[in-house]
This record gives sequence, C-alpha cells and structure tokens, in this order.
Amino acid sequence: MFAGRQGFKVAAACLFLAGSVLAPVAGAAEFGCQTPHDTQPTRTFDVQVKVLADEYTLGDTAQFRVKVIRELDGEALGPVENAQVGVSVSLGDVVLAGGAVTNADGKASVGVELKRYAPTGLADVRAYAQKETVDLPCHSDLEREYGDVEQRRLFKVVR
Repeated sequence: MFAGRQGFKVAAACLFLAGSVLAPVAGAAEFGCQTPHDTQPTRTFDVQVKVLADEYTLGDTAQFRVKVIRELDGEALGPVENAQVGVSVSLGDVVLAGGAVTNADGKASVGVELKRYAPTGLADVRAYAQKETVDLPCHSDLEREYGDVEQRRLFKVVR
C-alpha cells in the first residue's frame, strides 16, 4: 500500500499514536487513576460578541470583542481563561473567519479581514468558544466545554 519512506513514515506515525493511547492505560494504576479515559459531560459557555463598528468597507478588518463565561444550570460561574475563540462572518455565500484565545477575564479581541471578493450587504456573525482540559498523568479525565452564539445582520459591509 505504502512503499519506501512514505510507508516508514505511516508505520512510525501509527506506532506513535498506538503508544500514546496505550501508555496512559499501562501507567494508570501507578498514579492512582481509577479508569483511563473517563470523559466528563460537556459543559456549556455563554458566549457574547460585539462588533466595534456599525459599518465596514471591503478590505478592512472587522473588529470584535468576545466574552466567554462558564455556566452551570443557567448560572454564571465566571470568566473562562485560555478558551479558543472563533468568529465567522457570512456575506452571501462567502464565509470569512478569525480566531484568538481568551485572557484571564474571559475576553478576546478577534479581527476578521473582509476580503474584496466578498459581496456587500448585512453580515451575519457566529462566534464560538471551546476548551478541553486533560488530566495528564494518566489521561483519566477529559473535560469538554463549548458555547456559541449567532447574530444575524449585525453590521453593514460597503464597497
């Protein structure tokens, strides 16, 4: 199937991946871990996005402020640090995106370049945030957190 160097690289990658999956299982008891790869239920974030201007010109970079707050049963628990944040801008059938990481206050500044080939009009915006936390000694705990928000016709894009 794979010959020469390419075959060697594929085999090495498979062995590496197998080792990274099997190694935590073998060492789990050493660290007092109960069961390897326990997954916690996904928790949700409240994601808020604000655009800094009501109108942008094609070629400009639209600026957004995103705030991410951890929630439990609808109650805010506080800001989320080091969450990956993405903002996508939809103009007709063109989607443009940018990303950042939140600071200690759960805030991030995201810029999305409005390419000149995009159509003009009102822009729809979607922002998301995600964070995964892994207990490294035995990989026994994987927490996934996610949130998103969509705002239609948030700002105007002109030529």
